[in-house]
Amino acid sequence: MIGSVRGTVAYQAAEYCLIETAGGVGYRVFMPVSQMRTLSMGQEVRVLTYTSVREDAIQLYGFLTQQYYDLFALLLSVSGIGPKVAIGILGAARPEDFYLAVQSRDLADQAPRYRKENGRAHGVGTEGQDRYTGKRRKRQRICRRSQR
Repeated sequence: MIGSVRGTVAYQAAEYCLIETAGGVGYRVFMPVSQMRTLSMGQEVRVLTYTSVREDAIQLYGFLTQQYYDLFALLLSVSGIGPKVAIGILGAARPEDFYLAVQSRDLADQAPRYRKENGRAHGVGTEGQDRYTGKRRKRQRICRRSQR
């Protein structure tokens, strides 16, 4: 698996950028919109990557900080949330805002750009939100017990 890519931003599209390494290899890296906006053509960058292997594709998902990467990995552990939905969530809310939203059980308020008429964050239905918040709260209870 590819853990990180260091190189120059050679191309930017709406959902991904092409990072060309010093060796001339270009990697297509899908990133949250919020982090894509901070990049510019020709910029030197190091991106932490998650390698997604499917039957029909191998894709890299990239993050500029460990905090974004960690939340992405946590989101993938929730049943029904795949890489594209997780990237959408991270594009809508910063990790710290997302954690606050989970605590208040209101993901839609923290992601107004992705709000739909029914008040959900893009790609996350009510059941998905409940699964994630339930799993997160369960982990918090376990951590508190182990600290005693």
